[in-house]
Amino acid sequence: MRASAKGHTSEDDFKGKPVPVPGTYHVIITSVNDSRTKKDGSPLDATIVEMEVLAGTVPGQEKKTITAFYNLDDNGEETAEYCEKISRLCMAAGILKAGEERDVDPEELKDQQVVVRYEEYTTKAGKKGASIGNFGLDVWGINHPEMASVPKNQDAIRLLRENRGKSGNVSGGSTATEDI
Repeated sequence: MRASAKGHTSEDDFKGKPVPVPGTYHVIITSVNDSRTKKDGSPLDATIVEMEVLAGTVPGQEKKTITAFYNLDDNGEETAEYCEKISRLCMAAGILKAGEERDVDPEELKDQQVVVRYEEYTTKAGKKGASIGNFGLDVWGINHPEMASVPKNQDAIRLLRENRGKSGNVSGGSTATEDI
């Protein structure tokens, strides 16, 4: 096992990936782990989606990471709740159309942009944390009318438009428009 304390003066210097403060953010999905196994090979009862903040309602949060856990049941099976949350994310990202049902390759989510509301919570045991609000359902397409006032990274949207083509769905969901 290799460890390094180079550049650190105490254990307090180790903070992991910086996370944003609560707010509503335009994000890009940077990775999706749907392997259902941890690095050590043991079962992982979740799909893990990492997102990088591009812009949002709280200034100075750019490049911070939001990690969303889409939990499976105790047997590693997808539940109705899991499917609802993943489906909403896929619709917001523009890779699932209204009325469509299909298997989604996790790689399809990578590099897609959505808007999420990130909130703090307190567990029954008193432990504090933060996650996507409404139990993971506070996810919208970047052009969703309710998210019009959320600051967006226009350069990232232009890049998304170029990658999909001008006629492609750049906002996700059924609220796509050509104007960003």
